[in-house]
Amino acid sequence: MEEFKDLSPDWYAGIAPVQVSYRLKRSLLEKLVNRSTTTDGIRGDGSVRLVADWRAYRPVVPTLEDAYTLEAFLKTNPIIGNSQIVYLYTNDKYINHESHKKGSSRNFKALNVIVEVTTKGYAPAVSEIQIVDKEQYFRNELGKDGVSH
Repeated sequence: MEEFKDLSPDWYAGIAPVQVSYRLKRSLLEKLVNRSTTTDGIRGDGSVRLVADWRAYRPVVPTLEDAYTLEAFLKTNPIIGNSQIVYLYTNDKYINHESHKKGSSRNFKALNVIVEVTTKGYAPAVSEIQIVDKEQYFRNELGKDGVSH
């Protein structure tokens, strides 16, 4: 078996397929307890912070331009299959990458698009769509400096 010594974003971008992954948040209980028992759940204006990432999807697209194109599409409140998507807001971590999560050592960059999804027969659900380009996905998840490496 051949060992890969110098994995790079360019190497990964050349072979990586466009993909989407998803997850249910493992640390959700901790987050809910923290927000309900501390001031972490209250914004400076007194409003309650939305827990937007109960469900999260991560589309990996070829380029950063494609990431912003997908965000623009989601802003149109599209119907996808049987689901109505309603755009709420975007947390652009490409621009605001210094605001990484508490306790996270990585410089995670993505477009975190928050939407409400309504599918016939189900209650509406808030979801986070973490759009990331292939190069940044490599850096976030596979590169030597990434937590997951």
